[in-house]
Amino acid sequence: MMRLVVGQFHPLLEEAFRKTLISAKRENPLASLAVVAPSKLMERRLKEVTAEAGDFLNIDFFTLSPFASEICRFAGKPVPPANTMFHVQLIRALMEKDRPAFRSLCGALHLHGTCRAIAATLRDLRDAAVDP
Repeated sequence: MMRLVVGQFHPLLEEAFRKTLISAKRENPLASLAVVAPSKLMERRLKEVTAEAGDFLNIDFFTLSPFASEICRFAGKPVPPANTMFHVQLIRALMEKDRPAFRSLCGALHLHGTCRAIAATLRDLRDAAVDP
């Protein structure tokens, strides 16, 4: 049986997440659980909350894009390629121009992985259907 619990993040909801996790594992300690977060930062925090709640088996953590890829793989469908190189180069080109929206980020342009991190964040926001 599949059960879906959905909620927006708020620090006060961590206790609700913990209780939901404990309840699900109490019903069936070996049940498979997937926890899907909108970002790596949120995924990391939910892992910490899970670790604080106790020792649990068979819990997988995903961000949206890897979760979608896992669903495709499980269903035997082709996994859509993430054309990140195009997006990374586009972000680099936009940041190199004098754009007011990117002015605060231009100092980080020389750091390795900055454009890739921004592209991943934008992809996660798109996958989460965040209103632009």
